Amino acid sequence: MERLVRSSLEYRSPVFRYCNVFLGYYSIMGHKELKVIIIKTPNSDRYLPIVKVLANNEKFNVVILEATILNNYSELFTKEIEYDTEKFLFFEGRELLPREIGCAASHNDARKIISKEIAGGVILEDDARIVDSEIFYRISIDFLKTNIGKSTILNLTGFRHSSTLRKSTRKDQNLKVTRIFGEGDLAVAYAITPEAAYNLYKSNFPISWVADWPSSSTKFFVPLYPPVLHGDDLSGSIILDGKKEFRYGLTTFDKLRFLSFYIYFRGKSEKITLISYIKRVYIARLAWRLNSLIIRTQIFLQDLFL
Repeated sequence: MERLVRSSLEYRSPVFRYCNVFLGYYSIMGHKELKVIIIKTPNSDRYLPIVKVLANNEKFNVVILEATILNNYSELFTKEIEYDTEKFLFFEGRELLPREIGCAASHNDARKIISKEIAGGVILEDDARIVDSEIFYRISIDFLKTNIGKSTILNLTGFRHSSTLRKSTRKDQNLKVTRIFGEGDLAVAYAITPEAAYNLYKSNFPISWVADWPSSSTKFFVPLYPPVLHGDDLSGSIILDGKKEFRYGLTTFDKLRFLSFYIYFRGKSEKITLISYIKRVYIARLAWRLNSLIIRTQIFLQDLFL
């Protein structure tokens, strides 16, 4: 498979963006094919359950993209991957793992493809599991239709990605989506507009954060009843590879140091502004709790009045 050249995307003039919106409207309204990119782990069959669901269905244009797997930092140079993890080290207290950088590079490859698609598309990691192909298609295509020209993402695994099925008995309820504050969580499965793909690619080139949503102005949505699950009995984390302690986050002591602004003033970096610090340390945490409350309330009310 031909690999993409990892370079900055070309500048998009306002005229180009407006033309793209115009063409996108008629493209997505004129046909019903949904572009789906599957990020496939090399030498693995984890992607086969997805292909089985989508195969021989003219509604889907499936592209298999070979993932970038890095086992050590020296491979960053041989594979010409640019990265700068100063911000990540500042906020997380550790370096990005080689496989986290490889995962981010894989999503950048996928987002670069989608950024050139007039109508946008869907990106799936190979441990995504589609519950219902018809709902998966409808909720994705409807989202892309209603967000032409906007920088938006629909996280198809829902808020706090699910590995268990929740499904409404009414089909129209399964298509409900809601806007969330801040960012989503894991980037396992998401419908994304070309504008959002462009913005996320640019915000994480060179790679400075994990694949799951580098900082950008993109707006996030989630379905109340996710059509995609994260993983099954046959899948596991390719990134962690037995090193789960790396992703447990900060200790309580370190969190207190961040909340008190001690870390900001002691380890101040030119790349970390006070606004970005407040957004990452305070606003992101508040948004997470507010989103959880809003979505739980919405689901409760939906279930109550069915």
